[in-house]
Amino acid sequence: MIGLNDKEIQIIKTAKKKRQYYYKSVLGRRLFDLGLGEIVLSFVAVSSKENLSEIQKRIIANLQV
Repeated sequence: MIGLNDKEIQIIKTAKKKRQYYYKSVLGRRLFDLGLGEIVLSFVAVSSKENLSEIQKRIIANLQV
């Protein structure tokens, strides 16, 4: 595979999809949870040009407050 042992593959298989992620480097390895809330996830999931434009407008408006 991609340099993962059987235990690491099992950890990834049992991780919660789109919530838990496995990080591996020379410094170590760890399963972690990003802990993103509903609001952040709604921004992350956006991909249409119209929605991205609207989000950009709202961010700019909030920066000016």
